[in-house]
Amino acid sequence: MFGLFQIGSLFILCFISILRERLINEEDFVKSKELSELTKSWGTYKGDKVNEDSVRSWMSQFGDNSNQRLAFNILKGLKFYNYSFIRESLEASFNIIQKGIKSQIKRGDKTRKDIIVSCLDEPAKSGAHYAKLFADENKVFHKNVVIKENILTSLSVDKNKTGALIFIDDFIGTGKSITTFLSELLEDEILIKNINDNNIIVYIIAISGYASAKDSLLKKIKKINNFNIHICDVLDESNRAFSEDNYLFKSSGERLKANDLAFKFGERLEKNHPLGYSNSQSLVVFERSCPNNTLPIIWKEKNKWVPLFRRI
Repeated sequence: MFGLFQIGSLFILCFISILRERLINEEDFVKSKELSELTKSWGTYKGDKVNEDSVRSWMSQFGDNSNQRLAFNILKGLKFYNYSFIRESLEASFNIIQKGIKSQIKRGDKTRKDIIVSCLDEPAKSGAHYAKLFADENKVFHKNVVIKENILTSLSVDKNKTGALIFIDDFIGTGKSITTFLSELLEDEILIKNINDNNIIVYIIAISGYASAKDSLLKKIKKINNFNIHICDVLDESNRAFSEDNYLFKSSGERLKANDLAFKFGERLEKNHPLGYSNSQSLVVFERSCPNNTLPIIWKEKNKWVPLFRRI
């Protein structure tokens, strides 16, 4: 009798355990309403709307409902910069920085010819697109939007006295790519002399970026007398996916599970940077691009993995 009682008790305990697990799994299921609320503010990415079905399909790659819930919670921290936000930010940023520009638009001119606008990446990349958008939004003369190779030539035109040289970028993650770009620029002694002798203000305007990267850059750039960085939407540690400062997860245990999940799948996509370039753990997407600082599980297409936002 005792043996039968033990067997019966074990059966009941197993049944309760299975039932509990099933209930938890059902509770973890991400509802359509949650997906709708998440995606409604995202806008379009490269012209296409990222809808609920796309997110559901992306989440399914992680396996059961428990893992999908963790993936969904990660997405709740996503900063999606749509076209309207970008235009408004570029206009607002210029309203802030132009107070320090000594030169002014000449009477009768409908566009500003005292400002040179360039970008921190190649002409075909997003920075060049936003540089043109910045010029259009702030009525900068279209011929004053130049590639980096033509900056010195543009600054040397006396009739268009330059008060500011402005570089537009979408995102400042670690600041390493900007440091590399500026180091090449700073090697041009004639250009630096032109900038300093004519009291030209040099600005980097980024739509989004980390305050820590900005501080690091400001300390490194010493050759330019008047060098400034303006970030439209300033990010801090709370904007990193698995930081203890964010509120994406209910507990440290859940945060750790989500970290492990993102690392496990991210390592298959970007072996050296499974949580984004230089372990940035960023959750940033723009309406036409996704920086490599963002978690690879969101943008990388490899080994049959279907990303939510393809970079290419």
